[in-house]
Amino acid sequence: MSEFNLRIVTPSKLFFEDKVEGIIARTTEGELMVLANHLPFVANLVVSKASIKQNGSHRELTLAGGLLKVDKDQVTIISHAAEFAGAIVSTGRNSVVLISPLPSIGCPSALTTLPSIASPTG
Repeated sequence: MSEFNLRIVTPSKLFFEDKVEGIIARTTEGELMVLANHLPFVANLVVSKASIKQNGSHRELTLAGGLLKVDKDQVTIISHAAEFAGAIVSTGRNSVVLISPLPSIGCPSALTTLPSIASPTG
């Protein structure tokens, strides 16, 4: 299967960059799947789970909204936060909470409040 470069960037780091076969993500218009050679477009992402297909298997992650940009052989996601082993939950209009396990220090979870990702309407 054809591959493309997927890059996921957060304010604090380059979270992920590698060749993948596809990604499924939820936008403000609904869920979509991007495969290699997809037509270019830009979409707003909502706080949700996403799935990366790599080497024939799927890997789930959670994105704290953001922007998805598709080019010919490159997909870039810019998100407020991203996590493979955790969840991001909305706590209302002004913030989201990132819950992620921290096994390296023996802590079952960590809570981080992030700025709002909601669009400033009304």
